[in-house]
Amino acid sequence: MSWEFVLSIILGFIALGLYLSYRSFNDRIRTATAAAAENSYDRDRKNTKIKDLIGTQNAFKTLFRIFLGLALILLAFASLYTVPVRNVGIVTTFGNPSGETTGSGLHPVFPWQKVADFDASVQTTKHQGDWGQGCSVVRIGSLATACVENVVQWQVTEDGAPKLFRDYKGDFENLSKNFVDTQTQNALNNVFSTYNPLSQINIQTGQSSFDGAKLSSDLETQLKLQFGTNIKVVSVLVSLVHHDPQTESNIKAFQDVVAQTRILEQKQKNAVAEKAVADTQAQYLTPQFLQNKCIEESVKLGFAPGLCLMQSGIVNAPTTK
Repeated sequence: MSWEFVLSIILGFIALGLYLSYRSFNDRIRTATAAAAENSYDRDRKNTKIKDLIGTQNAFKTLFRIFLGLALILLAFASLYTVPVRNVGIVTTFGNPSGETTGSGLHPVFPWQKVADFDASVQTTKHQGDWGQGCSVVRIGSLATACVENVVQWQVTEDGAPKLFRDYKGDFENLSKNFVDTQTQNALNNVFSTYNPLSQINIQTGQSSFDGAKLSSDLETQLKLQFGTNIKVVSVLVSLVHHDPQTESNIKAFQDVVAQTRILEQKQKNAVAEKAVADTQAQYLTPQFLQNKCIEESVKLGFAPGLCLMQSGIVNAPTTK
């Protein structure tokens, strides 16, 4: 109940009293007029008295109009409320939400009702930064801890506004901290309860990947369950996950193992290739081929091929012929 309504009631009662007083003077004036008409004795004094009565009556009439006008003006102020743009108007009756809501603009209500505006614009809750600087700490699937950078955009629905207004006593900051932040933390805990950073490492390349789109989608789904129909989830972004030192060490060790495995696999492939080359060469480098090649080179150098015929395969190149 607004103070304007209370004051208009008080002024209304005062105006009613003035009106009754104004009406009471009618009888007194009629009596005085009749007495003056019946008896002409001291008529001037009686006429003066009648004029005084009329003047007093007119004064009550003027005061009645003033107080009635003020009461009506205050009653109009008590019945009209302006709701800012992007807000929802919560209609309350004697302080309790009636379940009725209004949009932005000027709205009439009963004088004993009030319209409290509740922010219905899109809100952005950011948890960004490194450890201790704003990110949300969660327990991940490996039982280690991680710090998640996330941005959540949300909006109070028109249907859910009266309940949230009543539950959080009309305090929007109270709603944001004690409901939105708490439910966001619960949703993060649920999403990251199965998250294992080692599973994000590519076994073939050893590179660590980050599927932020999937984590964002999973968190959005979980938030919709946590918020219910009273709050609309507009968008969700999981931009980065900070791991604790032990987890980072485990990731590095795992990547080293993958790298060593790749090196051993490559060495094995090289050995197989080298053996294949040797086997191919062994098919052509027969004793007869080597002997013929030795004779051919001896002739080119101008030496007797005797050593070649001994199957030594050695040709001594002299410094002079």
